[in-house]
Amino acid sequence: MQYLDVLLALAALLCLCRFFYKSCGMNAALTPLAAISATMIWTSIAGVAGVLYPAVWAYYILCFGLGIYTLFDKKTDGKREVSDSPGFWFFLAASLICFVYFAVRKPIFSEWDEVSFWGTAAKLMKLNNSIYTTAEIAWDWIPSQMPGLISFSYFLQFFGAVFAPWKVLLAYNIVFFAMFAAMIACFNFKKYSIALPVCVIGLLTPYFLTVYTRIIETSHIYLCSYGDIPAGMMFGAVMCWYFAWRSGTPQPGKYLPRGFFGLLLVLAASSLFKDNTFVVELVGAGIIAADFFFFGPGYGDKTLRRPKKWGMRISYALACFAAPIVTYAVWNRHIAILARQREAVGETGSTSLPLTEVVRRGFMMLFAPETRSERFTHALNSMGDAFFTSKLSAIGPGVVVTAVILAIFLFAGITAADRLHRRRVWVAMGLSTCGFIGYYWVLTLSYAFIFREMDALGLASYNRYVQSYYLGWFMLAVMMLALSARSSRPYGLAKGGLLALSCAVLLCVAYLVNPRQSVLAYSDSHFYAWKRAQTTAQEIRDTIPNDGKIFYVRQTDNGLEFFKYCYELLPYQMDLSFGGGEIGLPENNVNGNIYYHDYYLPKGAKKGEEKPLDFEGLSNYLREHECKYIFTDQVDGQFCEVYGGLFTDDLEGAQDGSVLIYRRVSESPLQYEPVPRPAKEAAAP
Repeated sequence: MQYLDVLLALAALLCLCRFFYKSCGMNAALTPLAAISATMIWTSIAGVAGVLYPAVWAYYILCFGLGIYTLFDKKTDGKREVSDSPGFWFFLAASLICFVYFAVRKPIFSEWDEVSFWGTAAKLMKLNNSIYTTAEIAWDWIPSQMPGLISFSYFLQFFGAVFAPWKVLLAYNIVFFAMFAAMIACFNFKKYSIALPVCVIGLLTPYFLTVYTRIIETSHIYLCSYGDIPAGMMFGAVMCWYFAWRSGTPQPGKYLPRGFFGLLLVLAASSLFKDNTFVVELVGAGIIAADFFFFGPGYGDKTLRRPKKWGMRISYALACFAAPIVTYAVWNRHIAILARQREAVGETGSTSLPLTEVVRRGFMMLFAPETRSERFTHALNSMGDAFFTSKLSAIGPGVVVTAVILAIFLFAGITAADRLHRRRVWVAMGLSTCGFIGYYWVLTLSYAFIFREMDALGLASYNRYVQSYYLGWFMLAVMMLALSARSSRPYGLAKGGLLALSCAVLLCVAYLVNPRQSVLAYSDSHFYAWKRAQTTAQEIRDTIPNDGKIFYVRQTDNGLEFFKYCYELLPYQMDLSFGGGEIGLPENNVNGNIYYHDYYLPKGAKKGEEKPLDFEGLSNYLREHECKYIFTDQVDGQFCEVYGGLFTDDLEGAQDGSVLIYRRVSESPLQYEPVPRPAKEAAAP
């Protein structure tokens, strides 16, 4: 089942795509993203309801059942044949090629947030067959990210015997390919001169807008499971899906136009990608709702002064705007319940300010300078400077990216021969620009009131956050230009501009992106340290039973190694171990190292009642947290001097590398004895 599980998942998706196309009248190239969105929503809701495993079984049966049903469905919907849909065939071919390539290379997680959240959450779902927020883990899951991408990766390897990280990466790439298919959904093979440049731009957009040098910054776009880039791409893909669907003149249904439910699916799924990009997805929903309102059913061919069917337009617009809000609200209800449960047992709940309070404070300080805090002023000035100076893309800082995107919109509007499309371009351009200003303001408020102070001072992850909007904004501009190219004026200027843009993007990415730092030819040496951790984790699993918490010790760690071993050792339970960093006496933290842990909070105590992490303090911590084992990955002289009395060998084995694990053998006094490392088999002659 190492590969069969992926093939079964793809087959189930294709059956659902066939049902959407054959029986629901949906454009073939739009069906992949609709099917994936339906899968994300189903698995996420099933996880929240606590019935994930049986629900996914039922979903597979449903997909294959609908596929069989279409074999006997004789209805025809007037759509062009699948054979003339380059978007659908691109999705299928790209997914299979990526599957074969990843199955051969088997990439693993190699980024910080993959082991601290994205990869660990996916592994927990696979191991426990339940949503990751309910799993026992060393750190707090309450402020975790949205479940859409993680749930889809669970679906893709549902029938697999063991968890495989390369299948998670494959799942994310399949989502990307469905997004790119939506960008070219309204073009057939005869329109290859438009479809091909759009496809090239789509494939390279993540690199073009997130990589700015091959020397300083390296980025594994298609080998990363972070949610920032997919969330930004989904923002653009939803709008591309909508405009491709509308450009095909959807057939009227009995109550709703054919395929409208597919639009609601992708809108609802868009809010399940990442928590802090929900505002971005609302902007996309708002642009779609506005287009429905101004140019929906009943729109006059010559004038906007006498709009018809106001009730229908308003209903469509409200439904589009409500779809992402409903799924977001359901998930946050789940998180709120978990937070109350944790607070009831004395654990940490939600500590962030409510969004309404953040907005209120932000506007009060903006219009009343005398009330501004130092942190707010710093965030306001830093965000303004970053827009003009931060090198966040292949073409430079945000001001350059914004100018390029607006130039594409202007060119698309000027060269459009169709008056209706020209008006839609101007509306989309205006609303998306206002949306960017609003999102930038929300980011400023986040740095001023929500993020940690040290993150706010350095605008931590600024590029990653703002790139999410640029990705979708750029995709929308390209889509508008592609639609203008179908009947541009004069002399096919829009088509020429689209071709020039694709060549510019291709040349820029080819120059700036080192193939060995991309999915094309990544180096195995990049994963050396991560594979070493895999080997060590397997040795620990072979050495001790899974019958107690493991306390992790690695002096000079900044948290990365802690999270790495938490992920690798699953289902073994790691203790929080202070989240990584050095452990020692308060007086030894002379440099104010933020990763240095010199105090601990006893169970039941309140903030401000911390105890020093001396010999007695660490002993009490180990007792309170019931740590049966201690994993000494790296110790130093200071640790041995202060805490050596806890170990029967005074940490001699840890220092010479002959011991990794110590096992508790005595409660009073608290003592740990070394567990011998398993003997390695001699190599064959």
